[in-house]
Amino acid sequence: MATADGHELAGDLLAPVDPIAGVVLCHPHPQLGGSRHDRVVTALFQALGGVGATVLRFDFRREFGGGIAERRDAEAAVDLVAGRVGERPVHLVGYSFGALVALTAEVDVTSRVAIAPPLPMAPDPVVAPSEPTLLLVPEHDPFCPPVEAERATAGWPRHVRTHVVAGADHLVTDGLGGAVAAVTAWARDQPAR
Repeated sequence: MATADGHELAGDLLAPVDPIAGVVLCHPHPQLGGSRHDRVVTALFQALGGVGATVLRFDFRREFGGGIAERRDAEAAVDLVAGRVGERPVHLVGYSFGALVALTAEVDVTSRVAIAPPLPMAPDPVVAPSEPTLLLVPEHDPFCPPVEAERATAGWPRHVRTHVVAGADHLVTDGLGGAVAAVTAWARDQPAR
């Protein structure tokens, strides 16, 4: 897959013949070992593919772009998936650093999902997306505990829903099954674009 600014990205695509939706998965911070093979991303990839979605997980560009250039990577991924699913819903889902990318990329999607978004660590305040958005906030996340997520999203519109993942930390060590189930249900329930 190629980005608009000429970067080639590696990725994996599950593409059923008649998909229920399209999903793009953004992984954690690449400078901290994040990749498309992250266990949270892999669990989502398998679960969403298992319910009949076209799912793309990809690695961000090799040269770190501070979260700004990675938005172009997400845009290229959404374009690829949208081209495969036609009028079906397209969802942009990110975990940790990938959650910030998913919340801020300038893309035409049905919805966005941010898992363990480190909102206080964003270089600029994150503005509420215009699409339906699900924030999954781990109960014991040291980077963005529920009280910080609530503070960062104060005043965001009602189409942004926050769900606390009970017992989970930033790595979603406990609560992974619940988080995956929540994302899968969300992707299934969103109407077409």
